[in-house]
Amino acid sequence: MGERHDPILILGKSIGLEWATVRALIVLRLGPARAPSASDLEEARLNFERLVPSTAQRVLGFWRMRDPGTAAIRA
Repeated sequence: MGERHDPILILGKSIGLEWATVRALIVLRLGPARAPSASDLEEARLNFERLVPSTAQRVLGFWRMRDPGTAAIRA
């Protein structure tokens, strides 16, 4: 996933998570030795708020189609 928060934002929006939960996932992903900056969190929040659930679900579907290892998840 690299350093980007987009996968967490997309997954969270697609399954109906609230921003507080998505924010916690972002912080947990970085681990105890690192913390996202306030500006990074604000940018992630704005992107999360703008993201439409149906769009997030389409992106997840695209990811599943690209990764043959998720065939069992689609079934």
